[in-house]
Amino acid sequence: MFELLHSKPLAYFGKGAVEKMEGIAEKIDGRLLIITTKSAYKRSGAWDVVKGALEYTGLEYELYDRVRANPTYENCDEAASIGAEWVMGIGGGSAIDTAKIVSVLIRHRDKRVKDLLEDGFEVKSSCPKIAINLTHGTGTEVDKFAVSQSDGEYRIGIGLKEFYPDYAIDDPELTRTLPGNQTIATSIDALNHAFEAATNVSSNPYSILLAKEAVRIIAENLRNALDEPRDTDLRGTLLFASAIAGISFDITGTHITHVLEHAISAIKPEITHGVGLAIFLPAIVEAIYPAMPELVAELLSPIADLKGKRDEGTKAKEEVRAWLESFGINVHLRDYGLSRDDEDEIVKKTLSRFFVQQLECAPVKVDEALVKKVVGESF
Repeated sequence: MFELLHSKPLAYFGKGAVEKMEGIAEKIDGRLLIITTKSAYKRSGAWDVVKGALEYTGLEYELYDRVRANPTYENCDEAASIGAEWVMGIGGGSAIDTAKIVSVLIRHRDKRVKDLLEDGFEVKSSCPKIAINLTHGTGTEVDKFAVSQSDGEYRIGIGLKEFYPDYAIDDPELTRTLPGNQTIATSIDALNHAFEAATNVSSNPYSILLAKEAVRIIAENLRNALDEPRDTDLRGTLLFASAIAGISFDITGTHITHVLEHAISAIKPEITHGVGLAIFLPAIVEAIYPAMPELVAELLSPIADLKGKRDEGTKAKEEVRAWLESFGINVHLRDYGLSRDDEDEIVKKTLSRFFVQQLECAPVKVDEALVKKVVGESF
């Protein structure tokens, strides 16, 4: 048994979707807190439309634009202290995830983000919220997950129904200014969402169908989108792949690849999320392949020539690595200053109590031996 209907959020998708902001603004009652990063919200063109809609309706708002990549506990607590009746995130995963967390903290004034992510408390409500997505990788605008981190300690993600945006906007015209390296990194993030959703022990025919289609679209369109970055039709295909990959893992969750990436980016916050996932993906593919060779072969068929035989794990790893390298992603842990001396810390963070449930969703047993093998191969 599984739930087929994906009812939240109300997502406006396609060219010109940002113009829906005027109608959304009319529904906002009270003060609005806008959460974003330093410049992308302006560079994308989103702010021109949003500001115009807010000013036209006479809404009171405050802008918090200090969210960084791999957002921190400090970002969440600082923004939540401002207070508001509605919250809006404009950006990729960093801005929208922060907005989701802030929407809960505002309604629980005696709590901080550490209480939510590390200790847990009964979440009773959240502010209504809007997500305007500016990348084609995160999927956070259509899912119930959010992530934040305490540098040097933990990067933690949780899923709550209170995190679902009330309204989401996916407009490919807002992604035209996304740089090439971010186009690649966010697409790799979406591909990992699809891979982990399809290979998750909680997968079902619906999540697998969405995951397969997401991988196909990314494989067929990423190169062309890099060659023609202003083409909104190509951008739209990648944006759609990201959204359906997001819905796919909203159903199932992610597993070992994301946990490993969260471990290393907690140590080295400068690691771009999609690139961190790419560091581990080849070794993870090899580790998982024997457990479900036919499914993984079919899932990866747009990027790898596999027959679905159990002994193809190494071949699958090498073909995935070659595909990543074709986009210039040929990085390892050592490239970020991590060494064998950091191995025990990475393993410890990966196997911490915060990720036990997530790791149990992998199709193979994730123990210290497996984590050490994957980490060792990724240096």
